[in-house]
Amino acid sequence: MTESRAYHSPRRRQEAANTRRAVLDAALRLFADRGYDRVTVAEIASRAGVATKTVYASVGGKPDLLKEVISAAVDESRGQGTADLVRACDDPRRIVELIAEGTRGDNEQHRDLLAVTHAAMSAHQEEAAALWERTTSLYRALLAETAERLDGLGALPEDLSVEEASQILWFCFGIPAWRTAVHDFGLDWDAAQRWLLRRALALLLR
Repeated sequence: MTESRAYHSPRRRQEAANTRRAVLDAALRLFADRGYDRVTVAEIASRAGVATKTVYASVGGKPDLLKEVISAAVDESRGQGTADLVRACDDPRRIVELIAEGTRGDNEQHRDLLAVTHAAMSAHQEEAAALWERTTSLYRALLAETAERLDGLGALPEDLSVEEASQILWFCFGIPAWRTAVHDFGLDWDAAQRWLLRRALALLLR
């Protein structure tokens, strides 16, 4: 009996993980397509191919689903990898290019989720606001560290403080900047990256 449980337990864990992933993927797709407020748990269950009670058992209700899809995206962020590259780089121009590449990657990969989170925040979802704050805090921390790195390399103009450099990095590569370039200006992601990079280089470096 012990051997049977040991044999089946990993398989059950994998099945549970697969179910959870399917539920979260279904939630994200429906939230993105129709808006957080217009989606029901029953519709998420149907999209995932599971019973409604399975959604509650594997993740929870709609606020839990929103929290989990946002948390998963935060965990998958390229921020730490980008930070490591910035720390190892001595070329100021290349550092700014790394920030352009890294922030573009996260914004492009998670564009649907960012839109969902914004919509949920406007619907006064406290969980979304808290997770948005967590996301942007980590994002801003990366940009602040980058500003300090550029200052340490003597790359900033004499009249530009580290704080102002950090603000410029957010202005050029923050979530609103990518949304404006892609959605408002109609640029594709490659063109948006080039456009934002040119402006950041002009504003930041000597």
